[in-house]
Amino acid sequence: MKIRVSHISNTYNNGSFMMAINLIHHLVAKIPSNTVFYTDAPNDSNMMRLTSSLPNVDVVGRECDEKLFANPNNGLKPIRIMKLYMNKLYQIVMDKANLHVVLGGDDLSEYYGTSYLVYGLLSIYLYSLKMPVYLVGQTVGPFTGWRKYIACFVLKRCNIYTREKLNFNYLRDELGLSNIQESRDLAFLELPGQNDITLKQSLLSRYGLQEEKYITIVPSGLYAHYCRNQEAYVQNFVNVIRKLKAGGVHSSYKIVLLPHVINTESDDRFIISKIMELLDKKEDIVTIFDELMPNELRMILGNGYFTITGRMHAAVSTFQMGRPAISLAYSVKYKGVISSGLDMDDLVLDCSDSSRWASNLVAEDIMSCIDLIDKDYLVMRSKIVSKVSESKDLAEKQIVAISERLISPTGLYPKACVDEY
Repeated sequence: MKIRVSHISNTYNNGSFMMAINLIHHLVAKIPSNTVFYTDAPNDSNMMRLTSSLPNVDVVGRECDEKLFANPNNGLKPIRIMKLYMNKLYQIVMDKANLHVVLGGDDLSEYYGTSYLVYGLLSIYLYSLKMPVYLVGQTVGPFTGWRKYIACFVLKRCNIYTREKLNFNYLRDELGLSNIQESRDLAFLELPGQNDITLKQSLLSRYGLQEEKYITIVPSGLYAHYCRNQEAYVQNFVNVIRKLKAGGVHSSYKIVLLPHVINTESDDRFIISKIMELLDKKEDIVTIFDELMPNELRMILGNGYFTITGRMHAAVSTFQMGRPAISLAYSVKYKGVISSGLDMDDLVLDCSDSSRWASNLVAEDIMSCIDLIDKDYLVMRSKIVSKVSESKDLAEKQIVAISERLISPTGLYPKACVDEY
């Protein structure tokens, strides 16, 4: 049996990486043992990270489409796109896969550029001509103009599992799709190795951390999604750290500056370095620049007092481990996954207004959220555990649906496509 899995071309984006790990890890327990997974992880360090996270699973790497797409040496854009599609068709023919899975989160949206979106949609259409396609853990759209019509045409051919109710409502009410199910982000499931006590103790010891005696901050390298002025963006984090260390209940806590996406143009470590340049007192600041694996990141995020993050999956990992996280939001995915999905609206800050960063209002909003956490910490943690349990159950639906499709090959195609398969 062969399964194609796409949207994991960069395992150093630990959000998409942990979704990939969880999909494959939880799926292999339900399907035949001879299954091979074909992925778009390049055959380099990315593939090494993937295989080391999934021992005893047959995983095959592929040339990264995004590298071809971005390489200016491949000629004019139409030529590059033609090369990509020829490569895609060749892979489809050669793999003879039983099923294709497109991982979420929000790649199928207009946030990251029109060309990337259209290429992704048309690639999915090519897959759907030869095999059933599952879109899992998704926040799809929103779409505007002519892109909405292309999206409707392609998405009708897929089995879609949204990671929150708001997106389910959008696809049903705005796009008129019926081949959709509400689910949750795959990262809410347990990562392999996340409960390894020995690894946890070793990791915390390595960075001089004590459980619940540190606060984790994950500043996003995608600062332009928040603020036009990089200096203002950095200054708000600096101001929060200074206030935390100025006295009061948190003055004795260490501050951990943790990257969640690295080795890209939006590497979080770049912003962390800028923050450190402006801090006068650095003795209780821990900077982690190591290339950690998702389970290691989750151990750090989930054993602190709370997290402040511009990367959504750092918040998901923190919540998954039963701790609160303050999310700095720039898109609708935060509202759906965290505000609505976990009923944690008070801990999600809309930070897409550049003027609020320029006026240092984001730092003030963060401090207000910290006051809320301190006031209701134990009650909040109890609520988090309950809500995460619900999200785990919903996330599992995607795994079950795919396994049932593989075991019973006639069952779960979208109605519009049954005759074509």
